[in-house]
Amino acid sequence: MLHFLAAAPESPVCALMRELCFTLAFIDDGALHLVLARLEIDPERNGGQRSRENQYSLSHYNASIGVVKDRLESTGLAVHEAIIGVVVNLASYDLFTDNFTRWKMHMLGLQKMIQYRGGIHSLNSRYLRVTATWTNLVGSMAIDQDPYFALDQADLNKARHLQDSAPEEPLDVLQRDYPDSAGITVLLKLLLSLSNLVAGKSELGLSQDLALMETLHAIVYITLTLPRYNERAIDSDDPLSSIEATYEAFRLAMILYLSGPVMFVAGNKFSNPVASHLSWKLSKLLKAHIIDWTGLEQAELFVLAFGAVTEVGCGRHWMIVQLNHTIVERGLRWNVLMDNLRSMAWVDIVWSANLNKLGDDLTHASGS
Repeated sequence: MLHFLAAAPESPVCALMRELCFTLAFIDDGALHLVLARLEIDPERNGGQRSRENQYSLSHYNASIGVVKDRLESTGLAVHEAIIGVVVNLASYDLFTDNFTRWKMHMLGLQKMIQYRGGIHSLNSRYLRVTATWTNLVGSMAIDQDPYFALDQADLNKARHLQDSAPEEPLDVLQRDYPDSAGITVLLKLLLSLSNLVAGKSELGLSQDLALMETLHAIVYITLTLPRYNERAIDSDDPLSSIEATYEAFRLAMILYLSGPVMFVAGNKFSNPVASHLSWKLSKLLKAHIIDWTGLEQAELFVLAFGAVTEVGCGRHWMIVQLNHTIVERGLRWNVLMDNLRSMAWVDIVWSANLNKLGDDLTHASGS
């Protein structure tokens, strides 16, 4: 999930993860083996290229698991925080290597151990609380499921307040012309609240902003715990209604969009496991359902734009064709599209490079 070696400036999550790994390595053999496994595949050592698991990293990984198993056999669920830290890093390694079967297994174990202690906020180590939370969030986003750890009620209340304080003007048309859009309204308010929080701040300031980290955590948590229809969207024998399909398309686009800010806060410069695992669901849903975007024109642009920037191959090409058709039909220019996106969400810094590439692709599509 997180790049592992020192990089300046670092995000708070990245710094905490690295410090946790190396600190534990001094006192626990399992953690030491895991550090060696991560170093084997870290992209910082491979010219920025994403590395694949190899026999050396897997050997250290398995040795780490062996140490953890021995510890658990003697302690059960009443484990020391050092063991929890090693399991957190095992789950992070699983994300790094795109092994969600192992990630689920380790997260279920973490959930039981942490619940036994009284919940994630009962952990004494801030390192553990933050790294466990973000390992949980990134994986849950990638496979689109509820997070394993519940959000603290105080943090949830703060997020709700931020959401409720979002300006109403951009929502007026939506609420007036599309009354069945309660779920989309929640998502739009979350987008606007995040955009307001980062307004006027520098990239360096944002990369070290603890308030942003906490707020983003809450926004992702709320988004992931909203109703989802993706299984029915994929099952052609039980198609979604028009309203359900519209909401589901926006919800999936929201998760894909949030992966940009999440990767920024997590300090992951080399990959986006959320986009690589989830983007195909959005394009498949849009191909299977005819959605009437009347009254939701800005939402449609958001869905198509972030579907396009996160998809690859034929799926990306299809998304670009749909977006280009919509832009031409409405007589929009690229700068107007960007203004529309900026009016809804924080797109600069976290999605700048991807959107610039999308702009080039749209120019090529228009000229072909």
